This record gives sequence, structure tokens and C-alpha cells, in this order.
Amino acid sequence: MAKEIVAIAVGGVTLFGGIIIMMIIPAPVWFWVELPLYLVVAWLAEKIVMKQRSVHTA
Repeated sequence: MAKEIVAIAVGGVTLFGGIIIMMIIPAPVWFWVELPLYLVVAWLAEKIVMKQRSVHTA
């Protein structure tokens, strides 16, 4: 559970940084649409890593 929180926190920090950059530098609309995917990708990455670790330790 703690690893999920860390992964989502990293995704949140990345999302925050992306929003700040988008406010500073003009960007196409599709960049704004893809920003929430940062959280989804962070969550999926955590799931993949945990699955790989469980396979290698078994």
C-alpha cells in the first residue's frame, strides 16, 4: 500500500510540474488532455514493478 502512495505521489508531482510548464509555455490543447494520464501511468508502473518483483522473488 505504501508503494502505491509513493507512485501516485510521484505522478502527482509530475502532473503539478506539467501544469506549471503548460501555464508558462503555450501548448496545444491535446497536451492539457493528456496531463491526467501522468497519474494513470504512475499507477500502472507501480503495478508492473510489483508484479515483476513478486515473480522474481518466488
